[in-house]
Amino acid sequence: MSVNQWSRLKLTRSWWLFSELLGRVETWNASGEFAADVRVLDDRTALEFLTPAGFRPPVAEWALLVGDAVHNARSALDALVWDLAHSDGATPANPTRVAFPITTTAREWKNNVKSLETVPEGPLERIRLAQPWVASSDNIHGDWLNILSRLDNDDKHRGRVVAVPLEESVELHFDGLTLGDRLPEGGFFHIWESGLSGLEVAGTPFARFGFGARINGDGPVAGTATITLAPAVTVFDQVIPVGALQGEMLPRLHRLLSEVSAGGELQEAWIEPESFDPAAPPPR
Repeated sequence: MSVNQWSRLKLTRSWWLFSELLGRVETWNASGEFAADVRVLDDRTALEFLTPAGFRPPVAEWALLVGDAVHNARSALDALVWDLAHSDGATPANPTRVAFPITTTAREWKNNVKSLETVPEGPLERIRLAQPWVASSDNIHGDWLNILSRLDNDDKHRGRVVAVPLEESVELHFDGLTLGDRLPEGGFFHIWESGLSGLEVAGTPFARFGFGARINGDGPVAGTATITLAPAVTVFDQVIPVGALQGEMLPRLHRLLSEVSAGGELQEAWIEPESFDPAAPPPR
């Protein structure tokens, strides 16, 4: 059995929604520079970035697109299980409960699969092996399934989507800043787990940057930084860029769909317009 067309269409739709969001953010970044005040910490070990006054990223708009993209990705899994449950003319006893199970314990799995009695044994076992709680070094899907489930079940996407600075885009503007002795912790760029929601009071720290060396002097040193921002989701106490949901989660889900359907070896498959054709057969 190959991945059904509806699953492939749903996954492709998810890819396009993420692309639309990233395109809108790129346009928003290009419409005006995001300049943050920067101050040196009292111990001279790092710089601290401060939220500027009047900063209002369109997070609510971004959250709507993230929610739609995530739901389409989740629906792709459910569509495959629906087909499996009706294979060879079978009729499940509780069709409204037929969905791709994402569970955290063996007991939860047993409760969920009661409604999947018509799913063939082979595909059902492959779904079980992909569950987050299965302790296996080969379980490459588990973390992403957990993240997908949490995001799809959370109806408060507005609070989960934030803006985060891209480290490679930071341009510092300082006069007379020099570095002294090296620090054992080395250089770093740390972003607060909450990201930037647009609700922060002006002057609220949102990131720190360390050069890997102590900053010379003993008085205040202030400057600014021009930063490009990217959309991200906060889930399980971590910040995940939306680009990773599109570029890492969706390919993993496509591989999982193919594995469950055909039972073949895992193959890399990027969900892109140039290479992902919903009508094409699954990778072998």
